[in-house]
Amino acid sequence: SHEGRVLVMTTNHDEKLDPVLIRPGHVDHKVKFENATQKQIEELFERMYTSSTKAVPNLNSNGTATGIPASSVAKPGEEKLGAEELSRIAGEFAKKVPGGVFSPAEIQGFLLKRKKEPRKALDEVEGWVEGE
Repeated sequence: SHEGRVLVMTTNHDEKLDPVLIRPGHVDHKVKFENATQKQIEELFERMYTSSTKAVPNLNSNGTATGIPASSVAKPGEEKLGAEELSRIAGEFAKKVPGGVFSPAEIQGFLLKRKKEPRKALDEVEGWVEGE
């Protein structure tokens, strides 16, 4: 790479690369991506199901506009959870997924298919883990 530029290389098998390609001066920094830990699994779950806190318009009894958190407004087919309930379910979910086995992308893919249904994700995760 030219001076002042960053070159990013990725591989799943760095042991198969020619040592000349990855010697010091050619590769200055290596980052190894590991499978998700229990804590990361819990955080992925919470992040997936945490709603935005943007204010949405609402009319009170005298017709004036007020703002209420978007997280308290459920869209059709969307399941809303309080922060404590979400944290509890995220912990249960993480306990059912073994740490160090699945990549964050695999877990996110599972959750995306149940994006609006955190309880369904919790109910179905054991079957998914066994199937994988």
